[in-house]
Amino acid sequence: MNVPEQAILRWEDVIRTVRLSRETICRRMKDGDFPKPVRLGGPGSRALGWRRTDIERWLNDLSSN
Repeated sequence: MNVPEQAILRWEDVIRTVRLSRETICRRMKDGDFPKPVRLGGPGSRALGWRRTDIERWLNDLSSN
């Protein structure tokens, strides 16, 4: 994936990168075992994204355990 350093990944990108379903990601977020998303847009916006660096760090932590 060729994206800028501070790139924000949307749901589809996160699912493809971590190879987990949306439901599994939601469950892991609820359990505190997945990076927290950032809100995109203004107040009241439901759009979410994840910092690419947070997702990469999470994947590296998984592989080192």
